[in-house]
Amino acid sequence: MNIKRLMIAIGVCFLGGSATLSAATFEPGAGLGWQYSNNVALTPDDEQVDHGAVGYLGALFTEEGGPLTYSAAGTVTRQLYANSTFGNQTYFNLNARARWEQIDDRLAWVVDDFFSQTPINSLGKDVPTNIENSNVFSLGPNILFPLSSGNLFRINPFFRDYYYEDSDTDNQQYGLDAGWSYPMYPTMRIGINADITDVNYDQNDLNSDYTTSQLRAVVSGSRPHSEYSVSLGASQVSRDKGNDQTGFGGSLTYLYNLTGRSSVRAYAATDLTDSSQGLYNSGVNPDDGNPDNVQTSSETYRNNVFTLVYNRDDDTFDTRIWSEVRDINYDKTLNDRQVLEFGADLDYQVNSYLVTGVYGSYVKYKETDISRTDKRYLLGGRVSYNFSRKLAATAGIQYRKRDSTEAGSNYNEFSALIGVVYGYVGKTTGIVGSSNAYQY
Repeated sequence: MNIKRLMIAIGVCFLGGSATLSAATFEPGAGLGWQYSNNVALTPDDEQVDHGAVGYLGALFTEEGGPLTYSAAGTVTRQLYANSTFGNQTYFNLNARARWEQIDDRLAWVVDDFFSQTPINSLGKDVPTNIENSNVFSLGPNILFPLSSGNLFRINPFFRDYYYEDSDTDNQQYGLDAGWSYPMYPTMRIGINADITDVNYDQNDLNSDYTTSQLRAVVSGSRPHSEYSVSLGASQVSRDKGNDQTGFGGSLTYLYNLTGRSSVRAYAATDLTDSSQGLYNSGVNPDDGNPDNVQTSSETYRNNVFTLVYNRDDDTFDTRIWSEVRDINYDKTLNDRQVLEFGADLDYQVNSYLVTGVYGSYVKYKETDISRTDKRYLLGGRVSYNFSRKLAATAGIQYRKRDSTEAGSNYNEFSALIGVVYGYVGKTTGIVGSSNAYQY
C-alpha cells in the first residue's frame, strides 16, 4: 500500500487545523468486535466457515469557520481470520477536503483526498482477494474574477494523482477547468464551461496516455424548494497512439427539498470518461453513482447513468433510498455492461438508548459482450444499545446471495457481528456489510 499518498492529505488537513485548534471539532472513535460467516470465501460448493476478531479506529476532524475550512473522516479496520481462510486484513478509508481562502472571493486553494477499497474485478466476489486500495489526491487553486455587471469568470488549474494497489492504471492528471456565468434572472444563471486534462500513466508501455477536452453550455437556478443544473456540449479524447473519439456530453441535476429534513435528488449524465474520473466524482458526490459498478480500466468509455436518491434525517428516523441505472460502453475490451441497482438503509431510534436499523440492495449486472448476467441480493439488520452518549454495544446479521449465468459464480452467505464502539463511527470494512451501516 502506498501510505505516502494517503498521508499527504491527512497532513494538509491536520497541520492546517493545528493553527486553529480551538475552533476545530475533533471526535475520535474505537471499536472491538467478533464476526462470523458460514461461507467466508463466497463459494457455491465446499463452503468454509470462519470467524475472528475485528478492531476499529477512526476520527472525524472538521473546521467550518474562518479562511481555512476542512473535513477529514478516516478509519482503519483490522480483521482477523481464525481459520486462515484469508490472511489477516487491514483496511483504510479516508474522505478529506481542505479549503484555504487566501483572498476573499478571489483565490482559494482546495485539497481533496479519497482513499478506499474498490473491486479489482467489478463482477468478482466481494472477498479480500478481489479488493485493492485506491486513492485519488487532488490539488489546485480556484481563481475568481467577479465583475460588477454580475459576470463571473473562474479558472481552476488542478493536479490529480491516482493510485491503484494492484491494477496497472496508476496515473497523474494535469488540467485546467475554466468557466463564465451570468445571472440572467435573480433565480437563474447561464454560462459556459470548458476544460482540458492531460492523462499520463505510470505504466505507459501498457496504457496509452491521452488528452480529454470538454465544452459545455450551462443553465442553473433555484426555486423556493428546489435547485437544478443543466449542461450540454461535446467531449473529445485524443490518444497518443491514435483511436481518437468525439461525442456528445451533458448532465442534469435536480434537487427537491420535500421538507427541512428530507430531499430527493435526481442525476442524469452521458459522457466520454474513464474509471479514474469516476472514482473522483463519486468521492466528491456519492449520489452521482457507485464506482464499484465500473470496471477499473485505462480505457475511456461512454458512461450513461441515472441516479435517484431520497434522504431523510431527523431525530428518530433516518432514511436513505437510492437507485442507479447505468449503461457502459468501453473503447476496446469486452466489458460493456448494463447495471440496475436499488437499495435502502433505514435507522429508527426506539428511545434514547436503543437504535435499530435494516438495509438491503439488489444489483443486476448484464455484461452484454459475453452474455453474462449476475443478480446480487443483500439484506441485513442491526441494533445498537447506547450505554452513554459515546459508548454503544452493537450487533448485526446479514444475508448475501448471487445468481449468475456464469458457472461457479453463485453463492449464499449468512454472517453476523457483535461488538462495542466508543465515539465516532465512520466507514468500516468487514464481513457484515458495515459499509452499508456506517457512512461518513
